Amino acid sequence: EEDTIFIGLFMMDSKESGKGKGSAIIAEAFTAWKSEGYKKVRLAYMKGNMQSRNFWRKCGFTETGVEKENEHGIAVIMERIM
Repeated sequence: EEDTIFIGLFMMDSKESGKGKGSAIIAEAFTAWKSEGYKKVRLAYMKGNMQSRNFWRKCGFTETGVEKENEHGIAVIMERIM
């Protein structure tokens, strides 16, 4: 989908967790992507990784209902419409 951008991996040092820096980075990226014409952002987190799920939900993402099994486990697909 040409109007969709995908986040492959986003990690922060655990010492920076809870300081709002990750959310600020994602907000800045959304501003840039929206200005470039993207309409949707998709990503996946590994099922059971509640810290990741909670972070992405806080950033406005919702589960699509699609899960894909890979060599690392089950990836849960999320998206956010801009």
